[in-house]
Amino acid sequence: MLQKHTYFYCYLIVFSFLSGCMRYSPQYTTQIAHVNTAEVRALLERAENLALKAVDRETLLYSITAFELVISKDVHNYKALTALGNLYLLLGDGYEQSTELKAGYFEKAMLYCEQAMHQNTEFNNRIDAGEKAWQASSVLSIHEIDAMVFWVTAVFYYYKECLGPIGQMINYPWIRRAKIMLAAAESLNAEWGGGIIYLSWGLYYLSVPEAVGGNRALSAEYFDKAIKTGPDWMVNRWARAKYFNVKMGNQAQFQEDLQWIIDQDFNLARDHMAWRHFFISDAKRLLDAKNTIFR
Repeated sequence: MLQKHTYFYCYLIVFSFLSGCMRYSPQYTTQIAHVNTAEVRALLERAENLALKAVDRETLLYSITAFELVISKDVHNYKALTALGNLYLLLGDGYEQSTELKAGYFEKAMLYCEQAMHQNTEFNNRIDAGEKAWQASSVLSIHEIDAMVFWVTAVFYYYKECLGPIGQMINYPWIRRAKIMLAAAESLNAEWGGGIIYLSWGLYYLSVPEAVGGNRALSAEYFDKAIKTGPDWMVNRWARAKYFNVKMGNQAQFQEDLQWIIDQDFNLARDHMAWRHFFISDAKRLLDAKNTIFR
């Protein structure tokens, strides 16, 4: 019997590596240096303009490089850090197929977001005392809410897209950690970002097994709540189509949500410009593949 158990645990270890494990170990920069404010301001403006024109992988990488140049000059620049968190999410989800590269991009998103959170003095002190980001998230303020939400999204993406079934089982504690951070963000402003916090709860209750708290009916309610909160945000209908409707087999609503995205006036949508380009192209791709998706 002992030998059988030994074999089982050996197999589990092997499968965990095959399935992927989250070995995220952030290293924070505490460097304090003289900052040329005028130079940084000009670099940041350039990076933001490039991000607005990011329509594909190449232009997105170009904008990311521009924001990282800002960080090289001003390591604590909050706007650049959160922009990098957001754009690395887009790079990993929208323009990368390699699981290994996706994982690296999502980890970078988490790292930049945590670096942004460190501008909160109390959060910084608690991290220095040995706490992890999610443990210290209760002291974060509305100023850090975008970093908090992007961090949660990065964990969810990593978990769903970079881990196999056994890897997800082993790394399930990361979902609980993201839940803590998400609850902290919700306490600051539940309707921030056009309903993305409600959307994140919808994804949480959809992804988690029902035996440990998943709830498909509650997930549907949160997706609906996100759309009502942000009726002019593409992300809410895109996520409901791609994740909820596919998992629940709702082909009619899947088509309706994606067609809604395609029919929108691009300039009136509220999502970041780079994400709008992706949502429209991905909506078309998903509609073209609907017969394969729902066979």
